[in-house]
Amino acid sequence: MQEQVAFDALRSFTALAREIAGQPDTAAAGARVVELAVKTIGCQAAGIAQLRGRKLVFVAGTDPKLFTAVAAIAEETDESISVQACRLRTPVICHDLEQEQRWPRASPLGVQRTPIRSVFAVPLQLDQQDLGVLTCYS
Repeated sequence: MQEQVAFDALRSFTALAREIAGQPDTAAAGARVVELAVKTIGCQAAGIAQLRGRKLVFVAGTDPKLFTAVAAIAEETDESISVQACRLRTPVICHDLEQEQRWPRASPLGVQRTPIRSVFAVPLQLDQQDLGVLTCYS
């Protein structure tokens, strides 16, 4: 039974990968990735962010108002989950933004300015090219 579940999950991810790869360009692929993240994971919002100098820029996303607030907090504090994932090129997760200690300036502002309470960010790469980080918010 477990083997069948794993096989079905693998088949689903393969179908998602083919769908994303079939997009006409990088922008369309990014837009589809964030749509599928919200649909598949069930998060409230998803975006692809890149760090350009010290500025966090969302190149794709499902909630522009939220991403404007998140980018402003990151620029104001020079810290955030997405910033850390971009800098370290490693996945970062925050289960409870209200209790988070790793980003002492950004976390309280995130709680004050957004409805988000949990976040995870995963670096995206294709053929050794850095595409940014997929960040999912709930």
